[in-house]
Amino acid sequence: MPAEFQNNVSRETFSNEDLQWLQKIFNEKEKSLKQYADLILWWNKKLNLVSRDSGLDDINRHIVHSLTLSLVPSVKTADILLDVGTGGGLPGVPLAIIRDHYTESRGQHVILCDKVEKKLWAVKQMVSKLNLLNVHCLSKDINNLERRDLDWGTGDVSRETLVGEQQNVVVISKHAFKFDDLMHSISEKVTTEFVLLKGFSEAKEELSRVEEPFTAEFYPLEEFFGDPFYAGKAVVHVKRA
Repeated sequence: MPAEFQNNVSRETFSNEDLQWLQKIFNEKEKSLKQYADLILWWNKKLNLVSRDSGLDDINRHIVHSLTLSLVPSVKTADILLDVGTGGGLPGVPLAIIRDHYTESRGQHVILCDKVEKKLWAVKQMVSKLNLLNVHCLSKDINNLERRDLDWGTGDVSRETLVGEQQNVVVISKHAFKFDDLMHSISEKVTTEFVLLKGFSEAKEELSRVEEPFTAEFYPLEEFFGDPFYAGKAVVHVKRA
């Protein structure tokens, strides 16, 4: 990592209280989360949304993995969560299912973005089945994203107001992009913050190639969950300086 950025990188931890909260919310939303897992399993046989050999237990773990993003303060306060490379809706759909329990932003929108339209079509069907509000699908290459693409209308609010600087946009993703590619591709006019589920080592390597100034927080997950599934995995929050 470039020397001038060294002091801007920190290792953080989630608490036992965070784990207990996640378990509580999972139990409260278990019916909807399991319905979503069943829908992914069904669609995966047709469209390869996740690994072909993924069973229900694997999908449930991916869902819980996605829910850890809700523990990051920037995710809680975002007006818009922009899930890039969403594939089958991970991590955006699980967050939308539990959104009422974590968000500090009234009416938070979740935008599921992927350039593969057939995957988005399947995600739309799942969102409809789950009766999720303020969740939208956007078919667009991240290299061509503009702030106005995030305008989904709120009554008589003007486009200029809706997509103005007061709208706090946080990009989320699950292993879909490398940090250096993502930060190069998405303009700071769209967002200044990224919260990704990544391998700890790969995230460090990717950030070492980022030339613009940033701050980064790493939240390792193996100790948090006490599960080998999370070995080497982390939630990584990066903000342009």
